[in-house]
Amino acid sequence: MEENSQVTECEYQVGYRVSILRCLLVIPLAVLPLFTGLLLMYWFPHVATRVLSTKVPLCKAQIVIVKDLNGKYCVEKVKEAVVPSVFEKDYKGSKTISFLPQTRMLAYFEHRHIRFFYHPEKDRFVKLNQLDSGKTFDFFHDATQGLDYETQDRRWALNGRNLIDVPVKPLYSLFIDEVLHPFYIFEFITVAFWMADEYYYYSGCIILIQLISIVISLYQSRKQAKQLHDLVVFRNRVTVRRKGVEVEGVCSEMLVPGDVIVIPKTGLKFPCDAVLVSGTAIVNESLLTGESVPVTKTALPHGDGTYFSSVHKRHTIYCGTEIIQTRYYREQKVLAICVSTGFWTVKGGLVRSILFPKQLNVKLWKDSIKFVLTLGVLAFFGVVYSLTVLLIHGYEVEESIFKSLDVITILVPPALPAALTVSTVYSIARLRKQNIYCISPQRINLCGKIKLACFDKTGTLTEDSMSLLGVKPSDYSKNYLCQSCSSNSMDMPAHQPTFDDLIKDPLVLPENSLLIQAMACTHSLTLINSVVSGDPLDQVMLKSTGWVLEEPGEDTTRYDIIVPRMVKPATSKESTVLGIMKQFTFSSDLQRMSVLVRSLPQTDPRRTDVFVKGSPEMISQLCLPDTMPDQFNQVLAKYAHCGYRVLALAHKVMSIPWHKMEKVNRTSVESDLTFLGLLVLQNQLKKETTPVIKTLTTADIRVVMATGDNLLTATCVARECGMVAPHDFPVLVKAEYDASIDSCSVTYESLPRYPSIETSVEIENESKGDIEEPLLKEYPVDVDRKIHLVMSGQTFECVLNHKPELIPRLVVAGTVFARMSPNHKQLLVENLQSLGYNVMMCGDGANDCGALKAAHAGISLSESEASIAAPFTSKKQDIECVPKVIREGRASLVTTFSLFQFMALYSIAEFVTAATLYFIESNLSDFQYLFVDLILALAVSFGMGYSGPSKRLVKRRPLGTLVGPIVVSSLVIHTLWIVCFQVGVWFYLRSTLWYYPLQPDPNGDNFWRFENAALFQFSNFQYITLALILSAGPPYRQPAYRNLYLMIAVVILLPFCIFITLAPAEWFHQPPLNILTIEQSPSWMFRIALVELAFLNFLFAYFLKVFVLDTAWYRSMWRVLRRKKKPKNKYKEILQEIERDTLWPPLLDPK
Repeated sequence: MEENSQVTECEYQVGYRVSILRCLLVIPLAVLPLFTGLLLMYWFPHVATRVLSTKVPLCKAQIVIVKDLNGKYCVEKVKEAVVPSVFEKDYKGSKTISFLPQTRMLAYFEHRHIRFFYHPEKDRFVKLNQLDSGKTFDFFHDATQGLDYETQDRRWALNGRNLIDVPVKPLYSLFIDEVLHPFYIFEFITVAFWMADEYYYYSGCIILIQLISIVISLYQSRKQAKQLHDLVVFRNRVTVRRKGVEVEGVCSEMLVPGDVIVIPKTGLKFPCDAVLVSGTAIVNESLLTGESVPVTKTALPHGDGTYFSSVHKRHTIYCGTEIIQTRYYREQKVLAICVSTGFWTVKGGLVRSILFPKQLNVKLWKDSIKFVLTLGVLAFFGVVYSLTVLLIHGYEVEESIFKSLDVITILVPPALPAALTVSTVYSIARLRKQNIYCISPQRINLCGKIKLACFDKTGTLTEDSMSLLGVKPSDYSKNYLCQSCSSNSMDMPAHQPTFDDLIKDPLVLPENSLLIQAMACTHSLTLINSVVSGDPLDQVMLKSTGWVLEEPGEDTTRYDIIVPRMVKPATSKESTVLGIMKQFTFSSDLQRMSVLVRSLPQTDPRRTDVFVKGSPEMISQLCLPDTMPDQFNQVLAKYAHCGYRVLALAHKVMSIPWHKMEKVNRTSVESDLTFLGLLVLQNQLKKETTPVIKTLTTADIRVVMATGDNLLTATCVARECGMVAPHDFPVLVKAEYDASIDSCSVTYESLPRYPSIETSVEIENESKGDIEEPLLKEYPVDVDRKIHLVMSGQTFECVLNHKPELIPRLVVAGTVFARMSPNHKQLLVENLQSLGYNVMMCGDGANDCGALKAAHAGISLSESEASIAAPFTSKKQDIECVPKVIREGRASLVTTFSLFQFMALYSIAEFVTAATLYFIESNLSDFQYLFVDLILALAVSFGMGYSGPSKRLVKRRPLGTLVGPIVVSSLVIHTLWIVCFQVGVWFYLRSTLWYYPLQPDPNGDNFWRFENAALFQFSNFQYITLALILSAGPPYRQPAYRNLYLMIAVVILLPFCIFITLAPAEWFHQPPLNILTIEQSPSWMFRIALVELAFLNFLFAYFLKVFVLDTAWYRSMWRVLRRKKKPKNKYKEILQEIERDTLWPPLLDPK
C-alpha cells in the first residue's frame, strides 16, 4: 500500500500556446486528402500540438506536453484555479511563498487525475503537498480544533473535490473513439472499395459485423468502467470540526487535508485518508488489501516523531475502508485528521494503477504491430502482382489499380480484433468459475510466461491459524506482579537468567505470572458484537492463558481512570484485572508491539507495567543484557530451525500519571526491558502447499519465499514445502555496513542441518545440558550442490544501498528472504524483473500489496471478490490458484498466437485463391467472400479461442514472440503447402478430359467458372484444416476434440463444405444454392477427388505440424542456426557465471 499515494513527478514538461496562424494554414491542408491529416492529429495529439502551437515558456503555456511512466506523450490543458491566498508549504518542497499575492489565479494541469501547479521559482509544474508525510505527531494533536472556513476554502480551491471519480464516458463519446480507431477506419475504406466493385452483400455484412463489434466493444468498455465506478466512487456526509465547532452533514466531497472528522460509533465508509488522533477504530480494509480480518486502528502518539502514512499504518484510516466499530471514553470523541483526498489517497493510487497500468505486455503489442506490418508487405507484393496480371489482360490503368487494391483488404481479415481478444475473455470466465477473479485482462497472457513465483509465508504457504506448542520462560519471569507493591522497579536478577523447560500448557502458571500477563495483554484483539476478533495468532495466545477480554461498559465506571480494554482470568472470582491503557500497535518495520497496563483497582496511581511482544531478534536488542538467558541464541535457533514460529515477551515498570499516558514516547517505553520468555507456536503447512510447489519446480518455475517471519523458521518451511530440497545447500548471507569507513562487508555461512517439523525429535523435552549440540552435523561442501541463498530484509537493503553490484547474484541464487518489510518485498520483485524474470507474486494481506502490484501477475488470497489489491483475487485461501492462473495464461497466450497465425494463413489462402483466379479474369463472388470471411473463418476462430488449459504444467514455456524464427518459418512452410495444394487443384482441374475453358466476359463478373468453384470448394477445407491443426492441444491446451465450441463449428461446417463439393451441378443453378455462384464440375469422380485431396491436405498438414514444426529437433535446429552468443535474459547469464565460479559463494569456516 506504500506505493499508491506516491506519484512520480512529470520530469518532461514542454509548454505550448495555440497559434491561430498555424491553425489557418494547417487545418485546410489536413482536411483535403479525405481528412487524413485530421485523423493523424486525432491519433497523435502530441504531434498535433507541436504542429498547431508555438513553443513557449511554461509560465505562458496554454497546453503542456508531458511524458508518463510508460514513455507515452500526453497533452494536458492548462487551467486556472482562483485561490484567495496561498498558505505556506502548499508547494512541494518550497520554503516560502512570499512571491504569491493574497489573491491570484494559479495555473495548473491535471495529469492522471493529479494536479500539478506552476511554481515560478522552479519554473515548472509541481505537485501539491498533502499531509501524509513529513508532519510531526504534535502537529496533528495541535490541530484537533479544525480549520477555519477561509483556510478550508483555499485548500479546496487547490485540491479540488475529494472524490475518486472514475469517468464513465457517454456512449456517443465511446462510439466516436471506437469508430475512429485505425482498424475501423481501414475497414470502412475496405467497404468502400468492395462496394465500388459491386460486392454489395459482402460490404453490407461487413458493415453489420463491424457495427456489432463496435456495439460489443462499447458495451464491454462501458460495463468495465461502470463496474469500477460503482466499486470505488461513493459520497457520504460526515461531521467535521470548524474551529472547535462540530458541523454535521458536511458532504465528503468538500473535505480537504487538515479537516478534523468526528467518527461515529459504527457504519461509516471512510471518505479520505486520515490519521487517528483520539480513540480507537476497528475497520475492514478488504477492498484495499484483500485481508478480511478486521484491523484495529489506534491514536497517533504524542511527540516530535515524523508521521508517514505508509509507515504508521496502524494509526491511519484509509479511504474506502468500513468503520466497523469505534471506542471512545466518557465524553471524548473519536477524531481523525484528513491527510490526503481524492486520487492522492491509497485507494486513489490503486484506482490510478488500474486506469493507467504499467505497460508490462509491450513485447506482445510490438510483435502484433510487426505481424500486421508483415501482412502489409505481403499485401504490397500482392498488389504489384495483381496490377501486373490485370494490365496484361488489357484492363485500364485506373481500373487495374482499383481492383489490385482489393488484395490489401483480403490480407487483413475483418474479424481480426474480435478473434484476438476472445481467448482472454474465455480464460477470465473459466477462472471466475474457480473463484479466481481478474480485474486486469491484459495480465492473462503475461501469466503464460511466468518464470518465477514469489510467495508470502504466513497465511499463504502456511495456515492462518496456529497451535501453541508451549512457552519457554526465563527463570526470572517467576517473579510475580505484586498488586500491593508500590515500588516502581523490579529487582534485577542476582545471576544470569536461564531458560526453564518448555511448558506446553500455560494454565499451569499462576495468574499473576509476568509471562501469563504479558500473553494476556500484548494483542490487538477487540470485541465485535461480543465476539473476539482479530489476528488468529493473538486469539490462540489469549485463549491459551485462560483469560478473557472485556471492553468498556457500564460496569467500568467503578474505576477511577478511563479503561480502554481489560483482561482478567475467566475462572477466578477474586482475580487480577488488568486495564490496557495504551497500545503501540505492531509495526512490520519495528517488528514489535507494546502495551501499557495497570492493575485494577489501583494501589499505586502512577505504577504502569509495560509488556512488549515481538521478534526475538528485536526484543533481545531492547532488553537489558543482564536479563537475557545465556543460551538465548541456541534455543531460538533450535526452535526456528524446526519451523516453529517464535515470539519473545518482555516487561518493565514505569511511573506514569494516567493523564500523561497519551503523550508517552514509544522509544522510552520500549527500552531497558526485562526478558520474560519465548512463545513457541506451530504453524502447519497448508495441505495444498507442497504439491503446488512440487508442480511449479517440476515445471522449472523458480519458487521464492519473501516473508516477515524469522529467517531460520522460513528456511525450515522452505524445506518442508520443497522449495529447498533435502540434498540442497542453504547458505546464510549477512551484510554489515560500517559508516566510519563507508564499507559494506558481506559474508556467507552454511546453515546447520536441523530436522524438519515432522521428523524432528521432541525437542521440547530436551535437557539443558545438550542444548548447545547441533542436532545434525553441517552439510558437506559438494561441488555438485545446488545453492539456496538465505538472507534477511536488513541484509537485502544493506547490499542494495551499499553494494548494488552483488544484488543480481543474490536475487538469482536467493530462495528465502526473511524479515522482509512491504517495501523490501516490492524492491525484490522489481529487481527480479530487471533481470528478465516474469514474476508472479502470491500473498494474503496488506504487507504484500506493493509487491502484488509490481509483479507481472499478482494474486491476492482474499475472501473479498471486490478487491483492488491485485490484478487477480482468489477466494480460496491456498496457493492452488497459482498453477491454475499459469495454465490459463499459457493456454491464452498459445491460443492468441494460434489465432494470429490462423488469421494470417487464412488470409494468405484466400489471397492465393483470388490471385490464381486473376489469371482467368475471375474472382470469388460476393456470397463466397461472405461465407468464408463471416461464417467459416469467424466461427472457427471463435471456437479456437475456447481452447481450455492443459491439466499439467510442463518445463518448456510457450513462445513469447510472434516474429521469432520458429513462428515465421512455420508460417512460411504452411504458406508453401497451401500454395502447392491450390496450384495442384488448378492443374488437376485443367488436366481432366471434361474440362473446357470459358471465355471471360469483359463486361461481366466471370464468377461462373470451373476454376472458381474448385478453388473455392477446396480452400474451404484448408481453412478448417488450419483451424484444427493450430488448435493442437498438449502441452499447453486440452486436445482439440475437447474444445466444444470448435467441434460444434467443425461438425456444422465440414458436412456443409462436403455437401457443396459433392452436390450435383444443377442444384447450384437453383435457389438457394445459386447465390454461391458455383459452376459445379460435371464429373462425379472429380468432386470425390476434391474431397480426397482435402483429406490428404489435412493429413499432410497434421504430419507437418506434429512431426516437424512442434518437435524438439526443429526448435534445436533454429537455436543452432541463430548462433546466440549469450542468453537473451540477464538472469541466465548470471546463472552461467555462478556455475563457472566454483569458489562462489566464499563460505566462512564453520565454527
